[in-house]
Amino acid sequence: MKKFLLVLLFVVCSLFNQSAFSFDDEEILIIFDASTSMANEIRGKPKYVHAINSAKRILSNMSAEQKIGLRIIGLQIDTNMLRLLRNPKQLCLETQLVSPISSNNIFNINKYLDLIMPLGVTPLTYSLQLAIENDFSSDYNTLKHIILITDGGESCGGDPCRLIQDIAAERNDIKVDIIAISVRGEELIQLKCIAEAGYGELKNVENPDDFDKVFSSVITTKTPEIKTINPDFSPLDKKFNVPQNYRPDIIYKNYAFEFNN
Repeated sequence: MKKFLLVLLFVVCSLFNQSAFSFDDEEILIIFDASTSMANEIRGKPKYVHAINSAKRILSNMSAEQKIGLRIIGLQIDTNMLRLLRNPKQLCLETQLVSPISSNNIFNINKYLDLIMPLGVTPLTYSLQLAIENDFSSDYNTLKHIILITDGGESCGGDPCRLIQDIAAERNDIKVDIIAISVRGEELIQLKCIAEAGYGELKNVENPDDFDKVFSSVITTKTPEIKTINPDFSPLDKKFNVPQNYRPDIIYKNYAFEFNN
């Protein structure tokens, strides 16, 4: 009897200490990895072409009222190449919100998708940091849904899994789903860790014919209520400040150029 009462007390306390959150609205941010490796081909076409074509097909069926935006990782047509030649480490800062989150935004997103020419590296941690800190609204009743499309993990020395874990410890309005393109090994483990920490899923696409199905499922999947231990939890009680050690600060050894610290 004593054992039963202890178990009952534990269950009651657990229920009391957990609080479920549902959201009044959703904002979607697509983070598209346009690094050099996305130009590699699968089934006769570059990875980025498969991904762009699929994204455009799925977005064409989305409600115009859906708030959605696009951030691109990699060099853009307006990138200052002279600046990069002078300091190649600036490659690790090449991530840009090209189409801010808003409704009636599909046409604008498609325009920037068509401009993508994969070139550069993947500052994944820095891109996620900027997206979470700057790209979404401040309404904690709105789910901030990141959809990351990538063919690999971090290439600038950051720790994106730790970043998302630390953010999730302070706020619960961020969801990270990942569409990976033929990713293997440690990079796949890293992406899985990010998705799990961000209350999302990792979909690793091996066959380009599956792109539409995967993209559609990520867009339309209902987000379950997210629980937190603190019943008085407010995800925006304080702004998450990324420690300086998350910032890109490495020398690339696998590129054709060399430079000093």
